[in-house]
Amino acid sequence: MSSAAVQEPSSFRDPSGSVYWHEGRVFRTVADDRVEEIVDILRSEFAQSWMASGKMVRTAPVSAEAAGGIVPELSGQALLLEHERLPFISYPYEWPFGLLKTAALFHLDLQREALNAGVVFSDASAFNIQFIGSSPILMDTLSLRNYVPGEYWNGYRQFCEQFLNPLLLSADFGINHHGYYRGSLNGFSVEDTASLYSWSALRSWRLTTHVLLHASMIKKARQRAAVGTPIDVAKEGRKLSRGGYMAFLDGLHSWISKLQPKGIEDTVWSAYEFDHTYNADEQLKKSAAVACWVNAARPTTVWDMGCNTGAYGEIALSSGARTVIGFDVDVGALEGAVARSKSKQLNFLPLCLDATNPPAQQGWRQTERRGLLERRNADGLLALALLHHIVIGSNVPLDQAVDWLISLSPQGIIEFVPTTDPMVSRMLMNRHSGVHMYDLEDLRTVIGARARIVSEEQVSGTGRRLLTYSRAST
Repeated sequence: MSSAAVQEPSSFRDPSGSVYWHEGRVFRTVADDRVEEIVDILRSEFAQSWMASGKMVRTAPVSAEAAGGIVPELSGQALLLEHERLPFISYPYEWPFGLLKTAALFHLDLQREALNAGVVFSDASAFNIQFIGSSPILMDTLSLRNYVPGEYWNGYRQFCEQFLNPLLLSADFGINHHGYYRGSLNGFSVEDTASLYSWSALRSWRLTTHVLLHASMIKKARQRAAVGTPIDVAKEGRKLSRGGYMAFLDGLHSWISKLQPKGIEDTVWSAYEFDHTYNADEQLKKSAAVACWVNAARPTTVWDMGCNTGAYGEIALSSGARTVIGFDVDVGALEGAVARSKSKQLNFLPLCLDATNPPAQQGWRQTERRGLLERRNADGLLALALLHHIVIGSNVPLDQAVDWLISLSPQGIIEFVPTTDPMVSRMLMNRHSGVHMYDLEDLRTVIGARARIVSEEQVSGTGRRLLTYSRAST
């Protein structure tokens, strides 16, 4: 018996249509007043090109007859679309600077291409963009609508708050956007961003225009609204030509393309791939062990927890994994991982994650944005040189740390770094209080109570070991 379609909790905000999940497939309803417009847009040359090149999720209408046989409860819709399913949903507050910048430039590129075809975006939500590896893709087809000659960019403020302002926070102040963005899903307000700058920023016409004057305009609009004056009164009789619209997009694109994160060269782990306690032979031995495990376990999607710059994620891909999603808290290392993924065109998505404070379910009714555990899709786990950071660095009991790691995937590798290793010794040097139990026998016992230890191999002279596990019964 077929299961009922389930509405995607985050799709309620769009009055143009809702997303539904049904037996692993993704469907979207379209409001009656948008049917003709959406059909025309999807049939257009630019939209077909976007789908063929992977810039937009593949989308196709479902006939009423077919809908009745697939999802009967949706068969009465004037138009039902089916989208390709993306491998993993990530959020802007998880993207490293390099991916947020990529998404911003991608959105502007799509805007320019669409405008040339007489189409614009109704909004500029960063959540409408996803990544396959480090390649961006648009997943919200209903955000496209026909261009109205003379109109202004309706999504400008949202673009600033969800793309530009978080990038400026990092580029000009060296402040990571992740925690702040996670706490405010709408991004960084124009007013708050403007408060960070003094009027000396007037020497930059871009900062003056997109931050300071933008904030001033918003303040004035609120004041007009407070006394009952229409907020858009200042625009009466004024129009923006298509050329002016395009120039506005071009200017933002040129500015953002030059932004770079400030201070990432000083992060702790950005050079770890080349500065660690392994000698060359030990490094090769560890790499070979990871490759051997991937070849034997045959995972399709690997989560690389503590991925650093992505060296082992790359090994996993070259050994047979189809997709690797990497997680790390060090922003410098993550920029290296983004560069690796892009330059080598890897299906490797690096994301920012504090393992001791992973993203939870949040947004409206705490279902709009899924937590990390609600998005689990890995059938292989790499947890290399991570466990001691959780147990010793963050005082998490060993059994809880292992519980969490093993819950992420049914099989994987957990690396044990003994207290005699120089890295751990430095961590313990300034500790005046005790630490939770942390030795190899304890780890064997804890893993063995939750999964089967498949193999164990020492990979360094300091006693580092790789323990592979499987939750399978055989």
